[in-house]
Amino acid sequence: MRRIGVMANQRSKGAEDMTENREITIQVVGMTCRSCAHHIDGALREIKGVTDVRVSVRERKAFVKHEGPSPLDELIGALREAGYEGAAET
Repeated sequence: MRRIGVMANQRSKGAEDMTENREITIQVVGMTCRSCAHHIDGALREIKGVTDVRVSVRERKAFVKHEGPSPLDELIGALREAGYEGAAET
């Protein structure tokens, strides 16, 4: 499996409202094909609270919408379990 690096940028519209949809943008380094994107999509959709995932090979990003607290650690863990390396941007 192809190994990738991941950097994440998290955005929130209302931190005080835990039920509001939020989006995490994950910059994926090294993603070059639709097969990888499909694999990443499936892995990220398995995380509790994730409501939508869009993976762009052209932009090399995954856009993950979720409800509740940020599942960033779980998202990175899912990528690792799928055979990819991930690192959150601080």
